[in-house]
Amino acid sequence: MSRRPMRVRAVAVVIYDDETLLVESTHSPGSWVPPGGRVESREALQEAAVREVAEETGVQVETAGMIAYRELWWGEEDLLEFYFAARPIGESAGWAGSGPEGRPAKWVRLEDLDSLQCYPLALHALCRLAQEALEGSELVAWHMGTEEVRE
Repeated sequence: MSRRPMRVRAVAVVIYDDETLLVESTHSPGSWVPPGGRVESREALQEAAVREVAEETGVQVETAGMIAYRELWWGEEDLLEFYFAARPIGESAGWAGSGPEGRPAKWVRLEDLDSLQCYPLALHALCRLAQEALEGSELVAWHMGTEEVRE
């Protein structure tokens, strides 16, 4: 059996005042995803999530722990994604613009998520878990399952 490369991603589900921070998807233009990306060599997962939010949106965040993970078989590589609850800190609370990567970013009311094309499909559940984690609930990481995604 041939081995496929495994990429590790860290994703932040950022919650502020019943809103979540989303960026436009690079894989599916016109759809929205939580900010996140590749974990660099010798980088801690939570540090990667914080860095990715800043790079993609310009918003500074702190994390409250891991809320979920999932495995994806995507095209020519496999992905392992780790999702973290996060909140904005400092003056970036409630603000979203374009970070150094230049991707569109915006705050979306949780009740309005259904009006947008958002991924992952479990985004509502992830937002609920993030809210609970940020309120101090005990964290138990949710395995979102394994998906095969075709390009």
